[in-house]
Amino acid sequence: MNARFCVKCGATNKPLVGSLCIDCFLEMYGLVKQKQGLEISICPRCYAIRLHGKWVRPNTYDEFVELVRSSISSSLAPSRPEVKIDSIRIPSVDLYSNRVPVVLRARIGDHSIEKQLELRVHWKKALCPMCFKRAAGSYQAVVQVRYVHETPDIERFKEKLTEVFPDDIVEIEELKHGFDVKVSSDHVARRIALLIQRTWKAVRIIESYGDQRRRRDGRRTARLYISVRILNVSPGDYVVIDRRAYEVESVTRDKIVLRDSSGRRRVLNIKELPRRASRP
Repeated sequence: MNARFCVKCGATNKPLVGSLCIDCFLEMYGLVKQKQGLEISICPRCYAIRLHGKWVRPNTYDEFVELVRSSISSSLAPSRPEVKIDSIRIPSVDLYSNRVPVVLRARIGDHSIEKQLELRVHWKKALCPMCFKRAAGSYQAVVQVRYVHETPDIERFKEKLTEVFPDDIVEIEELKHGFDVKVSSDHVARRIALLIQRTWKAVRIIESYGDQRRRRDGRRTARLYISVRILNVSPGDYVVIDRRAYEVESVTRDKIVLRDSSGRRRVLNIKELPRRASRP
């Protein structure tokens, strides 16, 4: 029986893939083929990356590298049916560098190979939808939050909002005795109002529409405004309940104790306060 040999270089002492030795196979075909002009869209403001048609914002450098890896992985394909890609590792990424080092682990037939490549990448700077809206000052709805007293829990709540809705809040505008939360959709505005209602039980909420305008298709649209009044009264405050003036004696999570000018006490469930009280 004749010994098998590489039809290109004639070697008989190397593993063969079909009629080629491993070295000649890699020389002719390589391990992978890449889509021409791999382009990674990145937002220069928040460093979100567009991946599979969706903008994804990384929280850490490791997450950023993982997003780049996913983008590169989706652009690669085995060079031949004999090649099976096991893993793609990216040791590091220099932002906006046009070459990215990639370590490939693959199998060609029964043979395992690890190879380091440099792939060409074109970085495209583009504002993600949320940063575009922020830059343009564009928003769909406004939650107008007002309160009686500015307390530490108010500030903590604003921080929580930016954590829960990082991609939906266009701007938080600080005002006297309150703040306006400008958001990307009516749905998010209502979710914020509900979150306020769950945080403070004494809350008055009123919805309205304003800023009517006509879209390009001729339809009229209006911006949703949700007025949220947090009645976070404290002992010593004066309130009007059922047209009668009271001084607040004490406030707990579930009830408020009031005293009128004659010294008579009145106890209300805290949830009744928005309905029974005149606007403080």
